[in-house]
Amino acid sequence: ASGAAGGLDASKQAAAVAAAKKKVNVPVNTQDAIFKLPFKYGWKRELVYRANMEGNSKDKGEVYYITPQGKKLRTRNDIVAALHDDLTMDNFTFVKEPVGGNPDEETIRSAKSYGNPPRRSVAGIPGATSLDSSADLGKRVPKPKMPKGASPPPSSPYPKVGRLSPKSNPSSCVVAGGGGGTGVLTVSSRSNVFSGSTKGNENINSQDRAKPVGKNRKSVDESRKMASNLISGTNNKHLGTNDRLSGEGVLHATGGGIGGAGSHVGSSRNHHITASNGSARDPSNFLSEVSAGYQALMQIFDYLKVQELLRASSVCRMWNHVGNHQRFWRTVRMKNSYVKDWGGMIAKLRKNGTKHLDLRKVLNAGSNDEMWRSFIEHIGQAPEIETIDLCRCSSTVVGKLLRSNPNLRVVNALAIKNDPIDFVNFEHGKNLEELRLKSSAPISVDGDLHQLGALRNLKHLSLTSIAKLGATSIDALGSLVLLESLELGECTEIGANLAEILPKLGFLKRLRLEKGQENFDMFTVLDGIAKVATLQQLELINCDVKLGFDKHIVSCRNLTKLLLIPTYVSQSAATNQMILKGILKLHATLQLVVWVITEELLRVTELYIDTNVDDGGVPNKLGETIPILKPVPGSDEPSSVTYQTDVPDKVEIVPLTKLESILERRVPNTKVLILKIPFTNTWKQTMVDHL
Repeated sequence: ASGAAGGLDASKQAAAVAAAKKKVNVPVNTQDAIFKLPFKYGWKRELVYRANMEGNSKDKGEVYYITPQGKKLRTRNDIVAALHDDLTMDNFTFVKEPVGGNPDEETIRSAKSYGNPPRRSVAGIPGATSLDSSADLGKRVPKPKMPKGASPPPSSPYPKVGRLSPKSNPSSCVVAGGGGGTGVLTVSSRSNVFSGSTKGNENINSQDRAKPVGKNRKSVDESRKMASNLISGTNNKHLGTNDRLSGEGVLHATGGGIGGAGSHVGSSRNHHITASNGSARDPSNFLSEVSAGYQALMQIFDYLKVQELLRASSVCRMWNHVGNHQRFWRTVRMKNSYVKDWGGMIAKLRKNGTKHLDLRKVLNAGSNDEMWRSFIEHIGQAPEIETIDLCRCSSTVVGKLLRSNPNLRVVNALAIKNDPIDFVNFEHGKNLEELRLKSSAPISVDGDLHQLGALRNLKHLSLTSIAKLGATSIDALGSLVLLESLELGECTEIGANLAEILPKLGFLKRLRLEKGQENFDMFTVLDGIAKVATLQQLELINCDVKLGFDKHIVSCRNLTKLLLIPTYVSQSAATNQMILKGILKLHATLQLVVWVITEELLRVTELYIDTNVDDGGVPNKLGETIPILKPVPGSDEPSSVTYQTDVPDKVEIVPLTKLESILERRVPNTKVLILKIPFTNTWKQTMVDHL
């Protein structure tokens, strides 16, 4: 008895657990305001009812929630991951009924359904049979009933297909004859299924249908022969290419109707075939597909590197033709590439008409000197190259390159490694228009720059790494009368020698001077700049700006663009005052001014304020500031920093926001940019970045 009682208790517990696991359907009040709370936070609800469903379709739909970011969610787990603010899962319901939101918050729609496509028929021909394609998708096409007493059609050598695929695109050929009969043929380009129907001479059709298969074998063969004569007979010269290919499909059509149509049309002298849709075997379609593939390859090959381009050219003839197109070889970049055979490489460049060769970051398979020796030996075989970017090499390589390729127009060697630099053979680059020479560290020059005087066509010259360039004779630069842009670095000895050369450069538009410190004569150079009427852009990079700068730069009325990066080693307040005065005095001619303030100066000024300004424990709310010597040019406001205990009376700490407001008010027609960058990045700053 006790065992029976224990078994009964166990069964009750199991039933209770099963009942707890069952889902309890609690009615949900969709009009509760709790479900409208997500709308206040930008959420949206979408209720989609399924289309083409019989009965009540509200129980057969989907509910989506759309986040404020536009992401559509359809499960509770997705919504839990996207919850924010005060929202919980209790604010969301997947009941397939509206919750009462406005049309902008809640969308109620039916799923898209495929409409019945319109019927296609052959217009303009009396008695033509129309193709009825209005049947719903997915429904089986009923097989046409045979007339009473007719025999089944002969077997076809083509595979049987139960029905036409909805995606198939049947082609319709209309065969019209002078006797009044018309036949319509549909050719499926996907499954090669041919079906025929005729309308016209009912006597002929009824006679052909009434004959058994065995006795009608000869008639079928004759009808096929007549259809063949119809397509490829003496009158086929009137048919186009598309018509002939469509006619090939007619030859293999099955069924008694084809024989009737062929017999009827064969008796007529004039016949015509038209195709509503082109066949897949149409040569014009084939050529268009090949052309599209060719264009696609052209676009894809744009992303290939040189080594990948060479591999792709070995796939097939078409890929080889595309891979050797000049558009891919006009500019060749050898970054992260090995070159073991410079002879073969240069021959490839010559064959494909390369104009620009970029050797920066090329990988060296062996000795660096051996690589350049092989390069110089073969580079002369590609005279079409006009631009070369060299990686780390000596100035001797540049000279030999100019001698072997005198047609070069642009040479960039930004990693010269030998010291001193040698300008031997540079006089051979008479067609050179741009020359840039630079080293990672200052290098000296052996002799002077007289070889550069032969480069009469030079328009851009950059020498930014030659130490004590001013101590060397730079008179040869005066012979470069076509020069439009000049960049000089290490200008510690530059002064009167440059001021005498500048007036000779009648086409000079841009001048960049770097590291104008120590013995750099800024005022003399500014006087020379004022004499060059064509000079419009001046860039002073890490140059000392001393007292009197504003008085000399005011004479440079020809300047429209100015880039200033002063050295903030000492007398920073006086430097900032001179720059501000100079900008205000040139407000009538300057169009763009870029004033660079180093981050080191901002940190020093902030530390200076924290140490010397007594603000009563109030945190600094001025933001970034710089020191400017009093009186601050263009400022009519009192000092921004009060209670200055140890700050000199002649210096004022000016926030950058106040400085910008002064410039906006005093020079409204000039675009002024105040940049804050580290000192290490000042050498890379150019005016081109802000034009």
